[in-house]
Amino acid sequence: MIALALAITIVVEGVVAPAILRRVPWLETIAIQLVTWPAAQWLLWRTGAFWRIELGVFIAETLLWRLVLPMPLRRAALLSLVTNGVTATIALALVS
Repeated sequence: MIALALAITIVVEGVVAPAILRRVPWLETIAIQLVTWPAAQWLLWRTGAFWRIELGVFIAETLLWRLVLPMPLRRAALLSLVTNGVTATIALALVS
């Protein structure tokens, strides 16, 4: 189940990101998710602080997108906000 949730996150963010970037950053998406997703899941299991964790993931992924695909901060923040917003919405819908 955990691997499925990670795979869904990678696929969803990998599909949403090209709409903003106008390119398909599959390797970058996978790398970023392999960094942030396990930490976010561990924190969620330990604290349950979903929105605070999402805020941390948003900030971390904004910085990681800038690192792996040099782009302006605003574009990286938009990318992180939209991709994480979609996956957070899906997660909340599946849990409710």
